[in-house]
Amino acid sequence: MPPNAPMSGSPGWHPDPSGRYEFRYFNGTTWTGDVSTGGTRFIDLYHPASEPSATPRGRNGLAIAAMVCGIVACVIGWLPFVAFGGIVLAVLALCFGVIALRRARLGGRGRGMAIAGIATGAGGVALSVVGIVLSVLFLRWYDDYQNPEPADASITSCAATGDRVVAEGTITNVGDERQSYTVLVRLAADTFLGGRRERVDVPGLDPGESAEFTAFVIVERGATPEAPTCDVLRIDGPLPMGVDPEADG
Repeated sequence: MPPNAPMSGSPGWHPDPSGRYEFRYFNGTTWTGDVSTGGTRFIDLYHPASEPSATPRGRNGLAIAAMVCGIVACVIGWLPFVAFGGIVLAVLALCFGVIALRRARLGGRGRGMAIAGIATGAGGVALSVVGIVLSVLFLRWYDDYQNPEPADASITSCAATGDRVVAEGTITNVGDERQSYTVLVRLAADTFLGGRRERVDVPGLDPGESAEFTAFVIVERGATPEAPTCDVLRIDGPLPMGVDPEADG
């Protein structure tokens, strides 16, 4: 029973427990804002029962949305390209979190989730900045991979030894700037339905500088071709972030 409620608990007019008015109406559960003094009825505007908007109840949906957006932003924000979506979610988490926190301060629920949304939103912004920087760098690295300085490469030896087919060759930087390369070599084309492809990394070469490279594949014992075929298929720049864009799977 509420403090100072009538002992009977029955609805009706009773002396105002706050002392501000002569009588206050008790609805059987709580004191209401309906008051009376000298036979004149009033509405107590400062009584919680007369201010339904002052104590909002139920779930704070924006607090939940802020926390969810913030968590997702932290998970995906650092990933290249996905980071652009991550920063949008992070900003939404901050906006939703601030609004939800204001609602919670007025007596609503969700204060903890609102604070979590603001915290994860801020973290998501930071991680998304990292992801955007990585996106820009990846685009530069991919352009370097597709458009390296011009080079000449040739196979100088192609032989089968034991369970291996080994190709040896040379590459020369004929461009104007220092460049690292990856050479795509096809080996044993007459046995493996088009051959097996292997990439060979060649570290930085100055203009006019040459370097030797070696590529090999291991075949089943007894399946080594007597006259293997080795070809240079393509010369690319260094793999972006060490990832082969054309790798299977």
